[in-house]
This record gives sequence, structure tokens and C-alpha cells, in this order.
Amino acid sequence: MTAGVESLKIWLKAIPPSALVVLSILSIQVSSVLAKYLFAILNPVSVTFVRVGLTACLLLFVSRPQLGQHQLKDYFLIFLLGTTFAGQNLSFYAAISRIPLGIAVSLAFIGPLGVAVLNSRKFLDLLWVICATTGIVLLTPTSDIQSEPTGIIFALIAATCWGAYILLAKLVGQVFSHQTGLVLAMIVATVELLPLGVILRGSTKLHPLVLIVGSGIAILGTAVPYALEFQALKQLSTRIFGVLLSLEPVVATLIGFVFLGEKLEFPELLALALISLGASGATLFGNNGT
Repeated sequence: MTAGVESLKIWLKAIPPSALVVLSILSIQVSSVLAKYLFAILNPVSVTFVRVGLTACLLLFVSRPQLGQHQLKDYFLIFLLGTTFAGQNLSFYAAISRIPLGIAVSLAFIGPLGVAVLNSRKFLDLLWVICATTGIVLLTPTSDIQSEPTGIIFALIAATCWGAYILLAKLVGQVFSHQTGLVLAMIVATVELLPLGVILRGSTKLHPLVLIVGSGIAILGTAVPYALEFQALKQLSTRIFGVLLSLEPVVATLIGFVFLGEKLEFPELLALALISLGASGATLFGNNGT
């Protein structure tokens, strides 16, 4: 076991950090593809419950949370973090069940973009906001665009939750160790999703195929990206890391095309480019980061 872990660490160190980030993005998007396949058996709510629940179990298996001495307000932060995580996953899966993966990911990126802009006071940031806003306008459904209004709304809710998650994760990280805060937040999210997960689909979620695919979603969507990004951040500045993450909408579009046959029209592709430009620009030229 120890030898395997050490071999994995050596293998990760041999990969360029930028490639690790790209591999992380690929892993996350493949997990989204698996989730979309699972929609044929379960609704988005139940898929979210399976993914979050199995992720919590996985994290509990590899990490033991250190509770220590904390005040009630500290656990309230954990509650808020878990709630935003549940809301982000639930709304994102609801979005990709209605609109193409690339569009959903692009709109969700408005959350981190908003956080980056709020933390900066440069006039140049207005340009990135205009880019992202123009992209959203282009995604407004017309007769030539395949996006459903409900799917876009869910994607924007996911963006809001993602932005809130970033802010809350920073606060939680100041009180709890990163792994402890993450594990506790996952447990909160699982408990919150449990009633909906059980009521809406009953025992279907216990089907072996669901558990196998759900495990793949949890591993590819959480465990693998966490390991890859953790190693990448040892060698990359947070600013460059953020710019590389801005490739996610492009990767999601390609993954959606290859595995799901999701073809986008020119206005949609232009919208994705503008949102990615806004996100990467806000990250690269913002005040924060090193």
C-alpha cells in the first residue's frame, strides 16, 4: 500500500504541473459525462445524492477529521459550506440534464469570475465583466440556440453556489484543516440531500450499476482532481493555476462533443470563448495571486 502511494507520488512529480491541471479538468468533465449517462436511470437529484454520498464515504476512508476545540459559529460555517456544495452539485446536474455540458460549465464559471472581480479594484476588470456578460447574453435562447431557459437558470444558480463556496472555503480553512473542513462539509451535504435522494427514487439507487457508475463519478470528480491539483499547486502560482482552470469550458465542450454528441452553433462557441476570456483575464490581471 505504502509502496503504491510512493510510486504514485513519483509518477505525479514527473508530469509537468500544467499537464496535471489539464488532466484534472479532463477527469472532472468525464465524471460529468458519467453523470449524464446515469440520468437514464436516476434523476439529477438522486445522481447528486449518490455522487456526494459516495464522495463523503471515500473522504472518510482516506482521511479522519480532526475536530478539536471549536465554537458553534465554526460549525455553522461548515453547515454553510456543505449547503453551498450540495446546492452547487444539485443545480449543476440539473443544468447538464437540460443543456450541453460546455454551456453549463461556462455559465458556472461566472461564480469564480465574480469572486475574482470583487477582490480587485482595477478598471480593467470591467472588461472581463463585459466579456462574460456578453457571453451570457449570447446564450440567451433563440430559435437558433439549443439552450433551455431552465437549464441556464440552474447553471447560474450553480455559479452563485460556486462563488459562495470559494468564499466560505477560505473562511473554513482558517478554522479547520483543509481535509477536516472538506470531510465535514461533505457529510453535511449528504445529510441534506438524503431526504430528496430517498423520496424521489427509493431503492433504485442501490442497484449495482448505479453504485459502480456513482463510484466512478465520485473518484473522477473529486479524488483524482484533488490529488492532481494538490501536486500542481506545489509548482504553480495560484494565478497561473486559475488561468489554466479557465480552459475548463473549452475542455467540457470538447468532451461533450466526443462522448455525448453535443454540437454547438457559432453563437454558443463565441459565448464560451468570451466567458473563458473573462474568467482567465480576471484571474491573470487581478490583484490576488502570486
